[in-house]
Amino acid sequence: MSVSGFWSRSYDVCTVCGKTEFPYKAKGMCKHCYNRAEETRSRARGYRAKHPEVFTKRTEQIHFRHRFGDEKKREEVIKLYGERCVDCGISREEKIQKSGHDLNVMHTDLNLNNNEIENLRPICRSCQAARIHKLRDKNITLQKQRLQNRPGKK
Repeated sequence: MSVSGFWSRSYDVCTVCGKTEFPYKAKGMCKHCYNRAEETRSRARGYRAKHPEVFTKRTEQIHFRHRFGDEKKREEVIKLYGERCVDCGISREEKIQKSGHDLNVMHTDLNLNNNEIENLRPICRSCQAARIHKLRDKNITLQKQRLQNRPGKK
């Protein structure tokens, strides 16, 4: 226990082992538990450094799953707009070199079922995030936008 009578300012006991035997270290953990967690993270970093091909392949699979579903149409849209983000103008090659991520395709009317070429725009992750945050700032949720754009709605 510390001089003030508390184990730490924010925690009464270690969040991992639930004890106060060892002094507080960080992130709600005692010195013993924190060091064990750091050793585990260090081993994982070492493994990733030795086997980058495993993690690169896995990352590509994850990113592919989250992309626009029709890959041919996605490529067509990106080529139609000159392989650049429509908001900031960064080229596809620059974006891949800078962040390792390709351009996304965004539905301009936010209706994910409307996959017409006219409704799709290539956009980088940064600009897409900014657009979504702008919508949230105006207290307009994506769900409300989609409901407003339903067919037959006046």
